[in-house]
Amino acid sequence: MKFRSAIFLLFVLLAGCNALRWQETLAQPGETLLAENFSTPRPPWPVGGTEYGQATYDNGVYRVQVAAPYTEFRALAGQRYGDVRLYLRIGKFAGPDAVRAGVICRFVDERNFYFLTITADGEYAIGKMTPEGLRFLGAETFQPAEAVHRGMAVNELEAECIGDRLRLFANGVLLAEAQDAALPEGDVGLLVGTFAEGGADVLLDDFKVQKP
Repeated sequence: MKFRSAIFLLFVLLAGCNALRWQETLAQPGETLLAENFSTPRPPWPVGGTEYGQATYDNGVYRVQVAAPYTEFRALAGQRYGDVRLYLRIGKFAGPDAVRAGVICRFVDERNFYFLTITADGEYAIGKMTPEGLRFLGAETFQPAEAVHRGMAVNELEAECIGDRLRLFANGVLLAEAQDAALPEGDVGLLVGTFAEGGADVLLDDFKVQKP
């Protein structure tokens, strides 16, 4: 199993949080709370970048390029939810296979949120950012999985943040689950990050937030 560094240099393009918790409260189980196919540029998904990378709309997908190593891009929906089920289509367009992409749930601030991710070289992780730093949940680091498509193949990611349970699926297969009760609610969003090699180029599409 490859060693994965847990030290990330962050560049973050964040949308504002408007705390529309009432939408979740009134929604029925299975109802879609948020859906984005990235066909038209619009808030809250940022466009632009820095020396570390950039985000753009490109032919109906959200394209995230991370130029620097050990760098993470995050984009938030600007909402506030408790229990959610998240869906995201992920494809690597160019760059190294050692690149991670996935979803964020219960984001409170930069030091308090959960992440559920896969990599283009066939690994996955569930974890949490804390004031003390990154902490993996359910395993000590990224783990390999045959269900995660490698290279430029598209992956269908599904994640659940329900009560104290976090579950991650790839292409319909359960990869892992973990428990943590520290963060009961917060924002949701997207992430793309690099490890020792920069130059990641990832396409994200069909992001959906559903009430479980």
